[in-house]
Amino acid sequence: MPRLTAIERESRWNGSVCPSEQGLYTRGDGINVLTTNNFADVVFKKGRNSTWLIQFYNSWCGHCRRYAPKYKKLAKDIEGWSKVMSLGVVDCSDNVNTELCRKYDIAAYPTIKNKTVRSDSPIIHYILLCKFFPLNVSPNKTKMETVPALDPNELRLTLSQIVNNLHLKKRHKSWPKLKPLRSIEEIWEEAKSEHKHVILIFEEQNSLLGVQLILDYMTEKKVLLRRLLKETVVKYGINKIPSLYVVNTDGTYNHIASGIGVDVDTDTDRTTFREAINNLMKNNFKTKEENKVVINKDGKVEIPESIMGAGDGPKDDDVKIKEIEKPQVYLQDLESALHYSFRQEIAICKEISGDKLAALQNFVSVLSKYLPGRDEIKRFLQQVSDWLTTVTTVISGGEWVHGIDNLQDEMAYLPETTEWRGCKGSEPHYRGYPCSMWTLFHTLTVNAYLSDKVVDNQEVLKAIKGYMEYFFGCAECSTNFLQMAKTIESEINNKKDMVLWLWSAHNKANIRLHGDLSEDPQYPKIQFPSPDACPKCFELGSKPWSPKYRNTEVLNFIVEMYSGENLVKTFLKEDKEKTLLRSKSKTDHRQLDWWEKKQRQQDLKQLQNIHKQKHDRIIAKAVDEYRTKNYVRRQKIERHPHGMPGRTSWGLSTVDLGMCFAFYVICAVIVLMLYYHFTIRTKRKTVCKFLPV
Repeated sequence: MPRLTAIERESRWNGSVCPSEQGLYTRGDGINVLTTNNFADVVFKKGRNSTWLIQFYNSWCGHCRRYAPKYKKLAKDIEGWSKVMSLGVVDCSDNVNTELCRKYDIAAYPTIKNKTVRSDSPIIHYILLCKFFPLNVSPNKTKMETVPALDPNELRLTLSQIVNNLHLKKRHKSWPKLKPLRSIEEIWEEAKSEHKHVILIFEEQNSLLGVQLILDYMTEKKVLLRRLLKETVVKYGINKIPSLYVVNTDGTYNHIASGIGVDVDTDTDRTTFREAINNLMKNNFKTKEENKVVINKDGKVEIPESIMGAGDGPKDDDVKIKEIEKPQVYLQDLESALHYSFRQEIAICKEISGDKLAALQNFVSVLSKYLPGRDEIKRFLQQVSDWLTTVTTVISGGEWVHGIDNLQDEMAYLPETTEWRGCKGSEPHYRGYPCSMWTLFHTLTVNAYLSDKVVDNQEVLKAIKGYMEYFFGCAECSTNFLQMAKTIESEINNKKDMVLWLWSAHNKANIRLHGDLSEDPQYPKIQFPSPDACPKCFELGSKPWSPKYRNTEVLNFIVEMYSGENLVKTFLKEDKEKTLLRSKSKTDHRQLDWWEKKQRQQDLKQLQNIHKQKHDRIIAKAVDEYRTKNYVRRQKIERHPHGMPGRTSWGLSTVDLGMCFAFYVICAVIVLMLYYHFTIRTKRKTVCKFLPV
């Protein structure tokens, strides 16, 4: 039976439904999938004693995708630490979690935050830059420091250091004893009859091997593990450090394993010691299947963390490149990119000020100048640009969303939907937003090239650089782009250079990502344009991954492809037919654009107002009738203070009095008749004189 995560456990007792398994992680990974709806209830649940390691990630980010197997490996590796350390994830690409990610100031992915739920006072840990908070701290006041996305072994070592530091300050009741024993004799004070195996770990003072092993076996009730430092045991002639000893009931100790040393290879020592402990346990009692530890036999391939993209993605011989007759740029992809950028990546920022605000102003200004498309979108971008020029200090992500919402009307608005056309991947987690942003950037450079408004040839690329630096969610992508962008000022001398520089940068990114896990197997990263798409763009003898381009032909091809007049503004014929069929389906509803939604909201508000007015009229009428009756009654009382005509001072009329008198007379007659019947007739009876006395 697989181990339940915190969310699953809580969902079972409170009857709630577990969050949907979306993104890069599922409940089966032993990781808590957190959302805005359950974050506070799970992480800040009263009575919890575990610290939290929470990864804020983006499901479309290539670096996040490559890190996911490592985070899952960490979850499996520290499965036994569940009472001390809980792992969670939040998908910031889901707009449901936008407010949550903004609250914790998540600007790049993957970002790992660490939080403990019990501590006497906030502690800042110097290794991971983690901040710890008391148990009953309000979720609204919680602040957490960023933790680097480390290798699983390094992260496990750091987590054990955090747990050990917290334990030294105050041991929690549900936590095992991690503090070293002062003498070997102390072990007998803790050993109980239920402990079939009492084990001692001898190690250096700065070693965390013992802490990790104690946490590994803390749920094994039949095993007692404790640690002693080298200076405590040298007097007993134990010089091999680290080493593992089993304590016998007769007071003797058996050596069962030795390590290499903390300064050489801690992971190897942990593996060796765990194997020894597991073998010891198997010889005496059957270990539960789910608690067995299998070392280096999981059959999974390690994913290199090289930013050059060498991974377990598709190989050249395994992939058949999906052929496209002619590359096309869809307006829908550009509008979807705007929607996600404005409502997710910018909106997620906790604070926008200084250089970050300037970068946003420049980017929106470039969009308003050079992005082709519908008039409504262009008007909206211009209005946003004008509004941003009035912002001089700072705005929050929430104020940004409120501001762009207030600027929208039927003549200027931002699309409300995100749906990919040319950037649609073979699966939802492929391509999408990153593809659409490359498309957007190329469209900006080409239409600036075709425009006569350009004053600064570096304006567009600098705006793109600013966006990538401060707002683009994938940290690795941003780093790589900024590295390439260092040459902008030296290489961009005219508008032609601007177009070709971005084209060259995109091809460099494709080289890095070819074969990466983030690569769509149906759309592998190639050098663009391909020989099939633009035969004239290549010199004779060029190879697919070492091409020799004719820059003039490439420029013509790129300009033609991304120019505003060649944008595909409507669906293809077969797509229209599919859309029509889908619209008839009961399970697939057509998504409304911003204006349609606004109109429907206004109609609904109008209906609500009509119902409210009708209800108010009914209430007002009832109140008026009540007031009228009371007024008439008061008027009559004022005109006849001693009683109304025909009535007594008691408020009774003459008819009422007559009826009362008649009723009184009838009652009196009945009483008299009964008296006559029982009294008078009895006296008239004669007594028979002839009866004997």
